[in-house]
Amino acid sequence: MAAQRSTLRQRLPSPALGSAWLVYSVLIGLTALYLGLAAAAEGNGLGAQLVLLTAIQLPGAAGGWGVVRGREWGRSGLIGASLLNVIVIPVGPLLSGYTLWALLRTPPRARDKRPPSE
Repeated sequence: MAAQRSTLRQRLPSPALGSAWLVYSVLIGLTALYLGLAAAAEGNGLGAQLVLLTAIQLPGAAGGWGVVRGREWGRSGLIGASLLNVIVIPVGPLLSGYTLWALLRTPPRARDKRPPSE
């Protein structure tokens, strides 16, 4: 059991990445929800778009929470959130690019076990 938990922790990213996603998603989501509800009260079409932006932030918040708590599903949530948040300029592409790089690169342990190339 301890060996399995150790292997899982090696595959998960740093809790700091999860915390960054959690804070980013909550801030963007609450701001978009507030502005979206205000725009909907005025009657223009911007309200629906901002409420949709709030919905896009939910996987980031859930994935960030999962990574902070050390859950394997948090990694999948952050990959999904990264793909959705590429369109949220200016911070979205930066955070998404770093997250995809950190989560999809070859783990250090797997790199050490490769046979040497000639």
